[in-house]
Amino acid sequence: MRHHRLHSDWPTRRLHIAVAGRELNLIAPDNPYALLDLPAVEEAFAADEYMPYWAHLWPAACMLAGWLIRHAASPEAAAEVGLPPPPARLLELGCGLALPGLFAALDGYQVTASDYDDDALAYAEQNAELNRVHLRTVRVDWRTPPPHRFPVILAADVLYERRNHQPILECLHECLEQAGLAVLADPNRQAADAFLEDAPRTGWRVATEPAEWEGAHGRIVLLQPRQCGTSRPPTAPARPDRPQR
Repeated sequence: MRHHRLHSDWPTRRLHIAVAGRELNLIAPDNPYALLDLPAVEEAFAADEYMPYWAHLWPAACMLAGWLIRHAASPEAAAEVGLPPPPARLLELGCGLALPGLFAALDGYQVTASDYDDDALAYAEQNAELNRVHLRTVRVDWRTPPPHRFPVILAADVLYERRNHQPILECLHECLEQAGLAVLADPNRQAADAFLEDAPRTGWRVATEPAEWEGAHGRIVLLQPRQCGTSRPPTAPARPDRPQR
């Protein structure tokens, strides 16, 4: 059973998004910052430092969508980075409003959109219906990965807190096929630098490339397993916290 913090009549807004020559529409909560005043959100923050980040359309989501659109349209570019063509199965982690997953579905991928927040999944489903595409939604906590593997995993702006880095790496290890590709988009957050240092030490081949959307700059992170087998990767060594943006 899903647990929703927002009432069904919460005010919404409609966004028209154009990325890499493609367009779609999104339904999003009106004034996402007002969600912080909801008693249910305050209780969730006290219990697990929960924040309703899913309600924002982050620039990194548009960067990730643009990367996928361009590579899906070019078999040569897709093959160069190891991106399987549609209709490959694809998992979006921390989907929020599900912009990258929606564009992936429009391109013919079999998309599973996942998030820790049931309200995010509800909006993802509304946005799929709005854009007349099919995607499956599932609630996923990075600390308890789902028991399924995918050849492609997408995630936008999920590296903002260091405490999440190891669970994310372990979730990718459990959910990505051995020859698969994980594609993350990050708006050059300082906290993400530590992730890029830790990932190679925990069994990943890592490549980055610059990304941009409407004046916002970031990077695309490509992750592929380096180890064979299904054993859990080594844990990255603990490091003292540094200030993060």
